[in-house]
Amino acid sequence: MLKMGAATLWVVITYLLIGCQRAPVRRTGVIAIERVKIEGARVLSQLENGSSHGVSVRGVRSGSVVSVDPADAYIDCLSSSGATRFQHVGGSQFDDEASRIEVAPGTTQQFVADIDLSVDSKNSQCHLYLKLQDGTIIESEQFEP
Repeated sequence: MLKMGAATLWVVITYLLIGCQRAPVRRTGVIAIERVKIEGARVLSQLENGSSHGVSVRGVRSGSVVSVDPADAYIDCLSSSGATRFQHVGGSQFDDEASRIEVAPGTTQQFVADIDLSVDSKNSQCHLYLKLQDGTIIESEQFEP
């Protein structure tokens, strides 16, 4: 049998307990869309930048929320049968007023996209897609409007 002193046992137990703690909400190395919420013809969400570098979107800042350029956001919904029920790809509506909005590493930016969900999307599984300024497309987790 392995013999341990009280101090060594305490270190081992502490190490095991620390290893069992919940991981932080922010995921290192991941750029993600979180907390998708539909309000009328607007989609509210947040861009979480868990990477080690800044990312940017085209948009207009209003207080703490960024309205992203409609050309850079779309929603794709599938009905329970698997047929596409709704897909919206907007055209640019901001013209010259859109600017580069930087999201620093380790931060979260609330954003809103004007996407008309007037088409019946109940009982559909949807994904929100956001194009970053460097061309990278970020996909949200599946959600039901």
